[in-house]
Amino acid sequence: ITLGDVMGKGLGAGVMAASLQTAARLTNNGCAPSVVLAQSAAAVREQLERASTFATVVQAHVDVTTGRVQYADAGHGLTIIVRADGSYTRLGSVNLPLGVDDEEELADAEAMIETGEIFVSLSDGALDAFPDSVDPLADVAALIAGTSTAEAAVEATITLSTMPGIADDITVVALLRE
Repeated sequence: ITLGDVMGKGLGAGVMAASLQTAARLTNNGCAPSVVLAQSAAAVREQLERASTFATVVQAHVDVTTGRVQYADAGHGLTIIVRADGSYTRLGSVNLPLGVDDEEELADAEAMIETGEIFVSLSDGALDAFPDSVDPLADVAALIAGTSTAEAAVEATITLSTMPGIADDITVVALLRE
């Protein structure tokens, strides 16, 4: 699973996101998520520098049989596992966004998804729906907690884009472990 968000708006950010997506697909050959991110960053380094931009990206490998999640998070920090009881665990980011420090050695982390839990990664646009919240990820988790499929979790989150005042895009990836 790969989800990223390029700083900026418009055509330039879109082209950068497409380039980063292509690089991630080409470098995702069974190696660790941190290696996928490092190789992807190297592939688009010149573009990031020319555009004076950066990208937050999370790369996760999920073993659906065991529930083991190996991930690397480059400044994204918006990935959670929603537990069956509605609580959530945030998969934190220990790496800088891609394009900020080309010398940084990216690190991997691990988590577990138990049966009935939902892995969710989203863009920061979803947080705009909760401007006064102390913990908007808890609000997202509460929204998703009542859903019974990954598709329903995505739909519940995407509906936030119809709320007044939402100007940023909302991207959501969800995986329910059955």
